[in-house]
Order: sequence, then structure tokens, then C-alpha cells
Amino acid sequence: MSRRSAVYLLWAVFFAALPVPFYMGASGCEPPLGVAFLAALAGGVWWTEGSGGNTALFAGLALGQALLYTLLVGLAAALAARALFALFPRRAPWAVGLLCAALLCAALFPIYDTPLSSSRARSSALQLFR
Repeated sequence: MSRRSAVYLLWAVFFAALPVPFYMGASGCEPPLGVAFLAALAGGVWWTEGSGGNTALFAGLALGQALLYTLLVGLAAALAARALFALFPRRAPWAVGLLCAALLCAALFPIYDTPLSSSRARSSALQLFR
């Protein structure tokens, strides 16, 4: 595994499972994929209803946060890959795989705050995208 492929793999896993704070009407903690989903949902409502009002505000907030987290997660993945390849030069693919597996396993537990949900305050990744 090259460092570039490690960055891409870490970016995908971080994007799908790393909890990040967000604000869209209420604050919470979701993976960037969830924030991007909320941005797409708010953008669809804004597109249907037209510009103006709170819908444009929420769509702009969500889109801005989704773009920001996409860039920050990419930076974090590049830094993590660089650190793993520096610390474990011969075992870096194993370290990358272990980090990805650990984060994906952690996402199966209720580590995300979901304030926009009426049924539960804490959710796992599987419950977020149901």
C-alpha cells in the first residue's frame, strides 16, 4: 500500500465514521457523511421552496460545514498517513488497517449526538443512516 492509497482509505473511513461537531438549527456530533447528507437534504428543500428565509440559512450552514469538514478530514487523513508511515515504515499498511478497523468498530457504538432526532439522543452509525 502506498502512502497515497493510505490517505484515500483513511479519508474514506474518517469521512464515514469520525465524529465531528455540527450546527444546523441545533448542535450535535455526526460523521462528515451525516453532515453532507443533511446538506443535501437542506439543499433539496431550498431548491424546491426557492431562496430566502430559514431554508437558505440552513442549506448554507450545512453546505459550508460539509465542505469544511471534507477539507479538514482530508488534512487529518494526510497527517495520519504521514505519521503512520514515519512511525512504522515497514508495517504502515497494517497500522492503517488497524486504525480504520478501530474507527469503524467504534462507529457501531452510540458515540454520535443526534439533536435533530426525536427518538434518541445518542446513536451509532447504523442508527444515523436508517
